[in-house]
Amino acid sequence: MHPSTTSDATSPSPPVRHRQGLWEAIVRLDQDEGGLGDLAVLRDPQEPVDPMRPLLVLVHPGDAIEANWRGLGEVGPEVLRFSLACQTGMAEEIEEALADGWDAVVLHRGSCSQFETDAARRHVCPALRDAIQSVHDRGHVLHGDDLEAAADWISTRLSTALRPALRLSGAYSDPEHGCVTAVGRALMRTSPGVRVELSQHSYPGPDAGERWDPEKDTGSAPRFR
Repeated sequence: MHPSTTSDATSPSPPVRHRQGLWEAIVRLDQDEGGLGDLAVLRDPQEPVDPMRPLLVLVHPGDAIEANWRGLGEVGPEVLRFSLACQTGMAEEIEEALADGWDAVVLHRGSCSQFETDAARRHVCPALRDAIQSVHDRGHVLHGDDLEAAADWISTRLSTALRPALRLSGAYSDPEHGCVTAVGRALMRTSPGVRVELSQHSYPGPDAGERWDPEKDTGSAPRFR
């Protein structure tokens, strides 16, 4: 286990406080663990949480970058255009939510190191990188692929059961394979009665025909990818 990771969702590790240090930590985790690993808490402001504020939950935004980080070859131009359009929409939504007083938390994984690599530059919307930086500056920052642990931490630390609304964004958000979907379903279980919505700018994936719809959710577990 990496020294900064934790499998205990209620015991966050010490936060990385300086701006660039968060991106450096994300790249280091990707290099050390191949992008996979237990939940790491990279920033946890110690100010009291105000559960009267709505909460934006951004899940694995780096997965919306359709570069060749998986070694599967280049994507076609239509997929790249869709990816960049979703990234642009996510960026605008994040900045608007923060301006309107929303709280925000981002869950990174190995793909998010692409925001800092030259090789993926043409696949990245700079505005999304800047919007995520705004979350780094003001919100909570997690890293890992343990989605249940992440959802448990978010639910407990950020008092999701008391929130007026939860909005999920990021990638992937398709009903069958979505990490956004999995986190959203877990939060619905721990926060009954709270309005859970999915961003129309979330990235469902290159092959998905539709996005997950929380209002029509059957509760079946997605197959992550």
